[in-house]
Order: sequence, then structure tokens, then C-alpha cells
Amino acid sequence: MEDYNKVIESLGVRYIKAKNLVLQQPFTVTNSYDVGNTLILLHKGTLTFGDDAQVVEEGEMLFIPGGRATRVNYGAAGGKVKVISNDDLISNKDKFFGANEVLDAIGEAEESHTFVSFDAKVFDSVNFFASLDVPAFLISGQSKLANLVIRVMEESVQSLPGRERIIGLYTENIVVEIIRYVLRNNMFVEQLANNSTYLKDPRLIDLFNYIKLNLGGDLSNKVLSSVANVSEDYVG
Repeated sequence: MEDYNKVIESLGVRYIKAKNLVLQQPFTVTNSYDVGNTLILLHKGTLTFGDDAQVVEEGEMLFIPGGRATRVNYGAAGGKVKVISNDDLISNKDKFFGANEVLDAIGEAEESHTFVSFDAKVFDSVNFFASLDVPAFLISGQSKLANLVIRVMEESVQSLPGRERIIGLYTENIVVEIIRYVLRNNMFVEQLANNSTYLKDPRLIDLFNYIKLNLGGDLSNKVLSSVANVSEDYVG
């Protein structure tokens, strides 16, 4: 557990956005994708994901790691629904979703969900969840996490003193709760073990910083091995 604490402590968390959305028409997006991680809380309606159309029940959450393309269906299951790409959705969002910013109306619409999008990077360089190379997954029975999603959404639509700080704290809490959920349920055990081994190595900090500053330069194993003072094989 100590290794996981070190990884969590190394995470730089950044809030991106949060919205409460009401579905305008049922549709399927074949490759739902975002650079940031996305946590979707289903209030009411139908939501499925993956090639096997796994069902998200009301009150459950769908977590999509950043950079991971996932098939997602919003609205009525079965029957004929519009099938679109992620680019189509970005270009025509108003046709598919209406945004709600009335606090008392959150969760009241028949087909609605709230989502929070965020970065979680180790040493502010490596997307933690993307580095696990895991698919989108279901989170259930987590009322505390669901409440945090709503809290972030509520803060995002109000201009209260300390708004950014509160959102940042809630978003960090969300990340920790997701990791705790994964650990409690023994999910992705091998990936987590491998990552904790490498990401707790302080020599990686030097490598990440060097790569960030020299993206257009020579990033061969030979050069990187000299930066971290390790062998070329180890860098590889």
C-alpha cells in the first residue's frame, strides 16, 4: 500500500470541466474520446458502453480513461438510434445534449447525467489512468464519489469566493476515490503493480522533465540513459 501512496502523492490533478446534460435524442457514439479522464454519473435514463453494451444503472458511474476511445450509447436501448463518431458529437453537441445550470434541476430530467473531466498526471507528465492501458469501467455503490461529482458541477456554475480552490479539492478527492475503488475491487492488479514499481522511481522525474523540455530534440535511449544515469536497456 505504501507504493500506491507514493504514486498518489506524485499525482498532479487538474480540473477541466463539469456539466449536467439532458439528452435531446438517443444516439450511439462509436469512439467517445477525450484527452482528459471523464467520470459520468447517470441520474436517470439509459446508458451503456463497450462493444458488449454493458449497462450503467441509475446512480452508477462510467469512468473513461483519458485517451481511451469507447463505444457509448445514450438513450433508449435497442431499436434504431443515430450512430455517430466523436467528431460528429463535438461538432453538433447541441443536437444531442442540452446543458442545465439550474442547481435544483440537477438529476430531475428523465434522460440526464453529470460528468466531470480532469487530468491526473504522475510528475505532471504521464497520464496515470492512460498509462494503465485499461478500458472504460463501471463504478457502482459509491455514493460519496457520486456526491463529489455533483458538488464539482454545482461549484462550476456559481461565482462564489474560493470557487477554483473548492473545485480543485473536490477533483483531487475524486481521483483518490477512483483509485481506492480500483484497489478495493482488485481491478487491474498487474498494471497497478507494474506502474507503482516504475512511477515511484525518482530517476523518472529527471527523465520526464528532460523529455518535456526537449520534445524536438534527441530522445534516444542513449541520451536518456545519461540523463537518468542508468543503462540504455533500463531506459527502454
